[in-house]
Amino acid sequence: MKKVSTGIKRCVEPYRPEDEVIRTSIDPTRHPAFRDLVNPRAPLIDGLKRSPPSNVTGSIEISTAFENGDSPPAPVVYLEIGQRRQHVGTYYGRQLYDRVRNHLDWACPRVSGSPCDKTKIYKVPNIAFSGKDDRIMYTAWLELTVTDHNFPESWWYIREAMEETVANTFDIATSDSRNCYWKDLKDQNEKPVEKQWWCNAPEYVQAGITSVRPNKKGKMTTWHDAWLKVNLKFNGKTTEGNFDCPAVVQASRESLAKWIEMYDNSLMSTWDVNNAGPLGQHVCCPENSGGYSNDLCLKTGE
Repeated sequence: MKKVSTGIKRCVEPYRPEDEVIRTSIDPTRHPAFRDLVNPRAPLIDGLKRSPPSNVTGSIEISTAFENGDSPPAPVVYLEIGQRRQHVGTYYGRQLYDRVRNHLDWACPRVSGSPCDKTKIYKVPNIAFSGKDDRIMYTAWLELTVTDHNFPESWWYIREAMEETVANTFDIATSDSRNCYWKDLKDQNEKPVEKQWWCNAPEYVQAGITSVRPNKKGKMTTWHDAWLKVNLKFNGKTTEGNFDCPAVVQASRESLAKWIEMYDNSLMSTWDVNNAGPLGQHVCCPENSGGYSNDLCLKTGE
């Protein structure tokens, strides 16, 4: 029987012990994209105000809650964290950050404005889980996918800023002890083995930018301009432990604040300089997985 191609591209990560990938410091000022922003291609204009361009490629109109006479607020950088838990076993903190970064490096071309390949699935094998009678098993895996994104043309390095925001959030969410637990286990002969520290992660993280500008009818409108959503899926059932999204909001907000200058510099390179003020920041845990396009963050955010 002839095989039918599904169009899905899979990358299976080779098994390597523990945290074999060591990256440089997650200091935004040391990121190559941050350094590239301080050049003539993306001039920094300190102390001045800006207004949005008339058109942003791929943007979506999401509300018309502003009067035409109102001064439009500055763009908002938002971070949305899904509340449904996914078991990640011992792949927590920096190890999970590395896997998210590996997937983004593979699925998203290293050219600003280029789209990610949503058919690519990054598979992390050998995930520890509890089998029958708490016997330790390593036959499960994680799958990472980019499920939605928009990178407006000429927004220098906005994608890189969102990639770091998303990867760092997975790190933060699984570094909080409230989302982890000790698991007592047995080997295949039912003999006790050393207990392991297991964690749960959010099923998705999405970062993006909204702005207020006129629509085609001249009505001041909130637009969803840029976004990146990464989904994480455990192929088994997540039945133990918690994922407390509100518990990691503050740490996620502090992490986002470290990258806000990179977002600001990117937008400064393309927006007119005569309106609005500093970028807003917003972190939220919506009650379902709907995504920011239905305005959940603004309505139910912290």
